[in-house]
Amino acid sequence: MSFIYTDADSLGPVYDYLRDIYPNTYLNPGQDEVRKNFVIQENTIVLRQAITEEPRDGHYARIEKILVDLYFEKERINLIDGWEYDRIFENIVKQFRIDAAKLVRYAKRREMKQLFYSKIH
Repeated sequence: MSFIYTDADSLGPVYDYLRDIYPNTYLNPGQDEVRKNFVIQENTIVLRQAITEEPRDGHYARIEKILVDLYFEKERINLIDGWEYDRIFENIVKQFRIDAAKLVRYAKRREMKQLFYSKIH
């Protein structure tokens, strides 16, 4: 499964292009669409609007963004269980260097600052 974040103006054209190539492409699915017809298969793509000030290196997401977005997707489309997310988060934080300030700042942009602030303290 791939997540693509792009500007609001580009969502429609990018969706149209990808949908022709990858039929299992979803444009900003919410919980209702997930319940009705969301299926995770090979080459599933989810398009979301980019969030300002996303932590990234060039066109690639930094781990801080991935951790926050994965939590968001866990809640929005039931991507993984809570315990599974906690295990992933803990393993990454213990094994790799993350920029806690970037993580908390981005979590604030996604309105989850307190949750991630408590996770790293």
